[in-house]
Amino acid sequence: MSKLSNLKARVLVAVIVGPLLLGLTYLGDLFFFALALGITLLSMYELNLLLKARDSKTPVWLDMGLTTILLLNFKFGFTAAEHILFGVVIIRVLYEMFRNDGSALLNTGGSLLSIMYLGLAGGAIVLLREQFIDQTKGGLFLIALLLTVWTGDSVAYFIGSAFGKHRLFERVSPKKSWEGFWAGLIGSMVIMVVFAYTMLPWLKVPHALVIGFIVGTVGVLGDLAESLFKRDSGIKDSSNLIPGHGGVFDRFDSLFASAPVIYLFLQFFEIK
Repeated sequence: MSKLSNLKARVLVAVIVGPLLLGLTYLGDLFFFALALGITLLSMYELNLLLKARDSKTPVWLDMGLTTILLLNFKFGFTAAEHILFGVVIIRVLYEMFRNDGSALLNTGGSLLSIMYLGLAGGAIVLLREQFIDQTKGGLFLIALLLTVWTGDSVAYFIGSAFGKHRLFERVSPKKSWEGFWAGLIGSMVIMVVFAYTMLPWLKVPHALVIGFIVGTVGVLGDLAESLFKRDSGIKDSSNLIPGHGGVFDRFDSLFASAPVIYLFLQFFEIK
């Protein structure tokens, strides 16, 4: 696909899918939970494709089932999170003990990577909305966060494509540049401050700057981590599910990485 065709596909998908995602985020409750769960499970399925390319035989449906239980607990609070995590590890190890299919170490490690990374990140996305007593406030915050992630990614992409000369981490992602990184970081911080003055007037500007900084830095680390996994597996995109964008994991890797850190930040400063 040419750069122009790729850009047209990216814009078209953004125009169609973007409002749907934002609408479900605003509605909240089970609508938002279903969205967060769907994004998490699809990303897990795509990560499983990368693992299979390295001869891992992870039981993706078992892993997705355990992750669904994990996210349901984050949503409804049946028990302490560590209880679920202990159970997940025990079930996963026992399952491997009674099968004989490939490397037990590779299979178990791949499963736990998928569950602990994407499962806990998906849980953090759910908790971010549950963090706020006023659910309307929570919905608007999540919308602002999604728009900040997308803005930072877009600014980094366009500035990096046009002016990028100095490679950010060439061994992992040859196309990413320091110029794109700084542009994305500044864009994330600026747009979050704009939201603090408009749709999130209760959010202090210093807090908005920190959230934008987390998106612009930790989010990039999440992007690089996925690039590392794809490069190791020899696969360019996690899937071709979204025209012009690659897979779901490709589109939400920055959010997966930054959501847990933002949640901890909100908890520490008791922003509710």
